[in-house]
This record gives sequence, structure tokens and C-alpha cells, in this order.
Amino acid sequence: MTPLKFIFALAPLFCVPAVADTVGSLRVEPHSYPSAVANNPAFQMVTNGRLRWFKSEAWEAEIHIEAETQGRRDVLFDIDRAWYALQPTPGLTLWLGRIHPFDVSRHLLQRQPWSFLTSRQSQNQGLLLGSGLRASSLSPDPTLLGWLGLHARLGLAENSGVSFSATPLFIPSLGPEIIFSDNAPAYWGRFARRIPERVSIEGVEYPVTLSVDRSRLLNDVILQPQVMGQAWWKYTQGVRAWVTASRAPSPEPEFTNDSYLKVSENNVTAYALVRPKFKPRWEVSLTHHFEVFSALSLWNTLLVASDGTYGGEAGVQAGPASFSLLHEWKRNAEPDAYRDLLGQLDLRQQLWGIEGYAGIKRHFRQNDLWVRLALRFALAKETKLDVGTDLFSGSDRSYFGEWRANDRAFVALQWELGT
Repeated sequence: MTPLKFIFALAPLFCVPAVADTVGSLRVEPHSYPSAVANNPAFQMVTNGRLRWFKSEAWEAEIHIEAETQGRRDVLFDIDRAWYALQPTPGLTLWLGRIHPFDVSRHLLQRQPWSFLTSRQSQNQGLLLGSGLRASSLSPDPTLLGWLGLHARLGLAENSGVSFSATPLFIPSLGPEIIFSDNAPAYWGRFARRIPERVSIEGVEYPVTLSVDRSRLLNDVILQPQVMGQAWWKYTQGVRAWVTASRAPSPEPEFTNDSYLKVSENNVTAYALVRPKFKPRWEVSLTHHFEVFSALSLWNTLLVASDGTYGGEAGVQAGPASFSLLHEWKRNAEPDAYRDLLGQLDLRQQLWGIEGYAGIKRHFRQNDLWVRLALRFALAKETKLDVGTDLFSGSDRSYFGEWRANDRAFVALQWELGT
């Protein structure tokens, strides 16, 4: 599918009769890399469309489509939010449909997908690492996947309340594809978490071919209930708190496999049948937000989980700058885990109508780095031009170092509807 064909395919969505308020965006985003990687060429094109229809607080539907047209030709289609709300009594609101529990409680971190708490939720991470998923943001911005079920919010007093969410279904994190084949090595999109291409047996390396056991995907993955209860309150002026308690599968799978060697006249190949499992866990978190004054605020999060995980995050927002430090303690943690002593610095500034962004993420123990620099130019009221670069560094066994061949420059032309 060429970028032009994809734009025309999206066009009917922008011509919906005016039965509701409509906002949306269409984004065309070419990326240039130093070299090709696996099945991904040095030049890749992402086209991104998002539409949201809503009627005040009564109902909402939001659709997101993203396609990479030059490399792996991945396509993501997601109905991000679709719900109908009603208020049977004053202070009580019910939602039926797809919405995330953090949206229901208006949690402090609902729009911070890289934070400690939200990174433990299932996300749509995008084909090229969250690029362009949210039109209003210059930073890479994955979307929390909504829960398809029943949600309730009850206001108990001024600035306090409780909420409850439940769904019989689970959807793991979405992102770049990995393609498995029974007769060939796997291949993947640029920002997929890569799998070993070779395996060492008694000191000898063999190529490995993997296939996924799909016989139990419905029971082991999709048909897993999720529940979350939340409470929030205001201590004093400028001090707020949220408590969450949930039971849900981990969005990070665990794998079991049956493996064997196949010997032919010309070579020896290792085969493995992989079974993904998303183990359920209970977890409780406490988040505080302190507004010191209008230009300075602090926040922190603490979390404990039934799988032996505990950790937290502390952050500060000072005008256009913010910094946070997070860490997770976990039994048998991977050496390249995302929540491993991670520091995040973000700077945003607007000058002469140009919006600038600089973001740095660094794992202090893994000694890796991700830097994004970007500028946004307003060409017209509803048309924007973004230019920027992403830089990655680190060793093979570090979270961002795995992507060090993915340094890129990007340009994005974006049209907005109904803003």
C-alpha cells in the first residue's frame, strides 16, 4: 500500500455526517535511517489517522489507524475508545464500552505512558515506537489500551470519589510485528523486541526457527478477566492522592517452549514451538501529587504486586521542564528491563510560534540512552510541520542499546480536523 492510497482509504472517515462533534488528525511521516535493518529499508513512511466522535459527556468513539508502507508493511488498527455513558443518579456515572480505568478516575498519570505505573499497562506502542500516535505531542506517545467492559465512577464529596472497572477480555500491548515461520527464521519491524537468531548447544551455535503455538491463544491470552478499583481524594489545597487495586494479566509475556534439533545433509537447525502466557497478578499502587506553587509540582508513585514486584517513581515538574526517576525490583529480572533505574528528562518551550521539545531517557545501570530533539512549526491553523531526530546508544544487552542502529531523522506533516 502506498502512502497516497492509504490517505485516500482514510478519506471517507473525514466525511462522516455531522451527527456529532468530530475531531481528528491525519499525519504523513517519512523516517530516514543510516542503513537498512533486516526487512526494513533505510527510508520508511508512516501514515497515521485518528478520528474521534463525541456528544458532550454522553458517548464517544475514537478510531486509530497506522500503517508503515515501505518496510515491514505493518498495519495497526485500533478502536482506542468507544463508550456510552449515563448518570442514573447525581454523582454516579456509568460507562459501557471501551475506556481505560485511568480515564475514569482522571488519574494523574493517564497521559504519561512512559511512567512507572502506566508502563505496566497494555499499550499501543506504535509501529515506529509511538511516533505520531497523539497529534498534540512531540514526544513519542503510546496509548493505553482501553478495557472493553463496565466502568463506574462515584463522587463521594468535593474532590474525592471511587471508581470500579471490569472486563472479561485482555489485549496485550500492540506494536511492531514479529513474523514467525515454520521453515524460515523470524523477522520483525524496526522497534520490535528481537528474539535470538541462533542458539548455542554444547558450545556450538545453530540457527533457530520458531513458531507460535496458537492452539490455546483464546484461553491463555484473550479470555482473562481484569478488574480495577480506585479511590482518590484531596488532603489539602494542592495535595491529591490516588489509590489503585487491580487484578490483570501482565502485558509482558512469559514463554515456554518445546525445542529440538533437525539434522540434514547440509546443516543442523534448532526448532522451538513457543507458547506465550500472560500471567495474572494483583497489584496495589499509591500516587501523590503536590502542587507547591503554580510553576512547581512534585509527584511520586509506590507499587507492590503479587508476583514479587515492587517499585516506584518520583518526579518534579518545574515550568517547561520535568524529571523523574523510577525503578522496579523483581525476582529474576531481565538485565535489559525497561523499569531498571530509569531517569527521564523532558523540556518543552514555545518561542516565536515554534514549539520545541527535548527528551532524554537513560538507564543508569545499563548505561544506555535515548535522546529525542524536535521542532513544530504552525504552517496554518490546522496544519503543522514537525522535524526531529532520535538517537539511541548502549550495549546489545541494554533496553535502548538494542535499537542503536535505529538513529533516525523524521519529518511529519499533520492536518487537524475540528480543533
